Amino acid sequence: MEKQVSVNCPNCKTKISLTMWETLNASLNPEVAERLIQGGFFNVTCSRCHFVTQVVYPLLYHDMDNNTMVQYVPISSDPESASQLEDYRRTFKEAMSFGVMGRLASMRPKFRIVTNANDLQEKAIILRAGLDDCVIEIIKAIKLAKAQQARRVLMLERARYFVDKAGKQWILFFDYHDNEKLSTPFDMKEYEYLKQILPLNDISDDIIDLRWAQRFIQKSRK
Repeated sequence: MEKQVSVNCPNCKTKISLTMWETLNASLNPEVAERLIQGGFFNVTCSRCHFVTQVVYPLLYHDMDNNTMVQYVPISSDPESASQLEDYRRTFKEAMSFGVMGRLASMRPKFRIVTNANDLQEKAIILRAGLDDCVIEIIKAIKLAKAQQARRVLMLERARYFVDKAGKQWILFFDYHDNEKLSTPFDMKEYEYLKQILPLNDISDDIIDLRWAQRFIQKSRK
């Protein structure tokens, strides 16, 4: 579901027309989903001065092939934004409970919430690869901790799963300024092993990220 809107260029104030996607179904709109996966989905270029600005907005990404829905909620840390996040969570659970989504409700799709455009892109990449994001986040947390210990001077803060144009899978490491500093090949054997031994069948959390993985690992060690 999309709609046409216009925004003012922050540089020259010219009106810019853009398509805003409230719901993006990867199966029904594969070309649009590909744009999201390639990055820069929320970037808009002014036709007059060519200034590039980012226009973010809530978007529900639906991957029917993997029976997963990812709600992107661009929020800050203020109480109003936190309340908005809870509203999305409550709305989805109510829709599932009362069958508002019809046949979709009976399929019991996975539901994820992300608050960062890069995280939305990563979830879409993980889904396209047919992988479990819980396992991916655990692998990222383990490798990030090791990289932080070994390369303190780089001040690494986060890791991301990525697939390049040749189809090779990577774990990328970024610093506090979101600059890529390191990379390591993704180990599919490690993924398969962890997926087999980790108790992930009953995971009901909707925010699966680094903090979730760190809590899971800490709990598993007790």
